[in-house]
Amino acid sequence: MQMATLTDEPSLRIAYHADTFAKRARFGLSRYAHSLRDALDDQGVTAIPFSSQSDFAVAPPWLAQRGFCRLPIRRKLLAPAWTYTGLPRAEWMLPPFDLLHSIDVDYRAPTGKPWVVTIHDLGVLVHPEYFSGAVPWLLRAYLKQIAARADRVLCVSHSTAAEVTRFTGMQPGERLRVIEEGVDEAFFDPPAATALAQADGIIAPDTPFLLFSGSTNPRKNLHRVLNAYRKLVPGIGLHLVIVGAWGSGDGELAADIDAARATGMVHTPGYVSDEVLQALLFRADAFLYPSLYEGFGLPILEAMASGTPVITSTNSSMPEIAADAAILVDASDEAAIGEAMMRVAQDRPAMAALREKGVAHARRFSWADTARRTINVYRELV
Repeated sequence: MQMATLTDEPSLRIAYHADTFAKRARFGLSRYAHSLRDALDDQGVTAIPFSSQSDFAVAPPWLAQRGFCRLPIRRKLLAPAWTYTGLPRAEWMLPPFDLLHSIDVDYRAPTGKPWVVTIHDLGVLVHPEYFSGAVPWLLRAYLKQIAARADRVLCVSHSTAAEVTRFTGMQPGERLRVIEEGVDEAFFDPPAATALAQADGIIAPDTPFLLFSGSTNPRKNLHRVLNAYRKLVPGIGLHLVIVGAWGSGDGELAADIDAARATGMVHTPGYVSDEVLQALLFRADAFLYPSLYEGFGLPILEAMASGTPVITSTNSSMPEIAADAAILVDASDEAAIGEAMMRVAQDRPAMAALREKGVAHARRFSWADTARRTINVYRELV
C-alpha cells in the first residue's frame, strides 16, 4: 500500500496575515512572508496574503498575482479593534479559507477558523532599548490572546521559543513548535553578470573586503563594528563595505560613519537590491553579523550559502543558527570583533574551511522543508 503524499490530500486555502507582504523593499520579515508563501504554493497550498497595510495605492502585478487582499480598515484602527473587541472577523472581509495563519504581526486577526501564529522574536519585550518605536502593550495583549486562543504557535528558533515560554508559560510540545526558516536556492548559485557588474561599481574587482549589511538600529551593532575596524586600518588590508537602508540614526553613529569613510577603505552605497547583495556576498572575504539580538538571523545562512565566511554573535539565536560553521564572538567586545576581522585577513586556510563548512550547513535549511513542516501543522487542524 502506497503512502499518501501532500498532493494526495484535499487542497487547503490559508488566510495569510502578513503586514510586511506589500512592501517595496523585501528584507527581514517581508522576505520570510514571501518565501514561505511561495514555498506553500509550490506544494499545492493556496495562501491568501492580506493586510491593512501596503506601500502601493494600486497593487503592482507581482502583488496582484499573489492574490493580495488589502483590508478596507487602516491598521491604527483595526489593530486595537481586533485586540479588544475581536471584531470584525477576518472571514467577513476575505475569500473563503480553511485556516488563518498570522505570519509577522503583533496583534491578532480574530476568526472562527483554526488559528496558527508564527513568532519571530519578542525583542520588544526582551530588549525594549532596541525598539523605541514599538508598542509593548499591544504585544503583551497579543501574547495573552495567543496563549488563550491559538491552536498552534510556530517559532523560528529555539531561542524564540524559550522567550515565548518565559512570557506566556506555554511549554514546547503540541501547541508550541519550532520550524526554522529556509535559504533561497538563488544564494547557492553564482550571481548574475549584471549584478556582479553593479557590485564592481561599489568596490573595485579584486579588492578584498568585509561586508556588513543591516540597518543603523543599535542592535545591529554597527557602532562597534566601525570602532573595531578603524583600529585595524590600514594594517588589516581589507576594505569594509556597509550596505543597508539608513534611517535618521543618531549623530554619534553618523560621525562614526564619516570618520570611517575618511580612511578611504570604507564604502557605503546604501540600500542595494537582493541581486547586488548576493553578488557582494559572493565576492566578500567575510560577512559581518555581530548583532546584539536576533530572533533567527537569516543573513547568516544566506552568506554561508554564498560561500562566504561569517562572523556572528554568541547571543540569542545566532549560535543556534550558525552552529560550528562560523566565527562566534562576544558582540559587546570590540576587541573580539577586531580579532575575528584580523583572522579573516591572516588565516586563509581556516577561511577556506569555513567556506566549505558554511555551504554544507546552509543546505540543511530549505523553504521547501519549512513549507512541508508548516503544512503538516495545517493538516493537524483542518
